[in-house]
Amino acid sequence: MTYLSAAHLRPVPPVGIQAENPPATLADRVAHRRIARGRRWATAVNGRSDLSPGRARERARRACRRWSVPTGQTEAAVVIVSELVTNAVTHTRSTRVLVVMALADGRLTVSVSDQGPARPITVPVVEPDPEAEHGRGLWLVSLLADAVGHRATAAAGTRVWARLNLAGAV
Repeated sequence: MTYLSAAHLRPVPPVGIQAENPPATLADRVAHRRIARGRRWATAVNGRSDLSPGRARERARRACRRWSVPTGQTEAAVVIVSELVTNAVTHTRSTRVLVVMALADGRLTVSVSDQGPARPITVPVVEPDPEAEHGRGLWLVSLLADAVGHRATAAAGTRVWARLNLAGAV
């Protein structure tokens, strides 16, 4: 199979495949393209409904199954989606919450964006009071994920993300 670059009109392998050492079989080429291209999934849920975390959980679980993410990482991703969507529904005035999952280079990244107001997020470093009704979500996300962060969005909201390393799970 030949890959052409419109800029140079010469054979160019897809990202992630070395020209000197191309994959030998069709299955290997397809696997390399999928890894290089990555996979992306997104859904929007109602920012004012208590049912939204459950809906986002089920949609995230289906995406992980389609991508053959191992059970342990799937469950971690589902808990992360649930906690972040719950925070967006509980602590913002959003009418819509956007959930995006991306799988590339052996990492699964989950991000949840709300419509604001944008505010700094502090991840607790010590275990919250076990008797408290709230306050464990971001702490739990930080335990499950390999990296956690946040940033303001262009729409004056907040995007919180968490990354899981899949260690050969792709």
